Amino acid sequence: MRLLRTLSFTLAACITLSVANATPLAVVNPGFEDSVIPAGTTISGRDTFCATFPPTHCEGFADGWFTTDHSSDSNGTLHPDSTMFFNNGTFNTFPTGIPEGLNVGYSNGTPFYQILSSTIQASTIYNLMFYAGARFDFENQGYFAELSADTGNGDWNGRTVLARTTNHSSNLPGFGSVNAPDAPTPFFNDWIPIDLTATVGAADPLIGKKLIITFGSPAVEATFDNVVLDAASTLPSNPTPEPGTIGMMLGGALGLLAWKRRSALHK
Repeated sequence: MRLLRTLSFTLAACITLSVANATPLAVVNPGFEDSVIPAGTTISGRDTFCATFPPTHCEGFADGWFTTDHSSDSNGTLHPDSTMFFNNGTFNTFPTGIPEGLNVGYSNGTPFYQILSSTIQASTIYNLMFYAGARFDFENQGYFAELSADTGNGDWNGRTVLARTTNHSSNLPGFGSVNAPDAPTPFFNDWIPIDLTATVGAADPLIGKKLIITFGSPAVEATFDNVVLDAASTLPSNPTPEPGTIGMMLGGALGLLAWKRRSALHK
């Protein structure tokens, strides 16, 4: 029994791979909670609305996120509650709640983004996880989420897309899915978890560039919450031995065990 147990341990040591664990990457204000605003209130990145809020909220977000356009339809932070009724008061915004915290981020026709401090690494899988929601009082006309590389020195328009997932792509010309399947559509007052994955090869020209996360919608409001990004190496930390090497290791192990057995018998 001791011989079999020792042999099993030797086999395991020969063929076991070390699986790389995913490492979380820093996302500033991932749940849009840095904006302290009253329930039933939104803050907007549109210039015509900006003057009504403190200067720290002129982007529509207190920290981390930035709008792509100050002049067109808006984006920002929303603190939904039961006071936000639509038309005759039949429906409110999210009567069954939101995924995390008090606030959500929204896009009402204008994308918003964050340039991360993390840079793109070789042989790495990036996985963006978030919740996409549809307000009870608005029809979801589409949304997209994107992972990209900062190839424009901080200019969002100069980015290079790694992967993008989109629903209702006909409503989002120029923002169709890239290197990813189309995204599902949440129902009214529904939140769905989304995963977007981008893989970077060993010699990708984007290595060393900063990562960018972007969310957007074509028009009527789409909402987002609880943003998480992690990275995992595609290279095993202990490469698999060649078959010949495994055979030599097993042969040596068996020889050692046989020698120990003979020695024990002659004592």
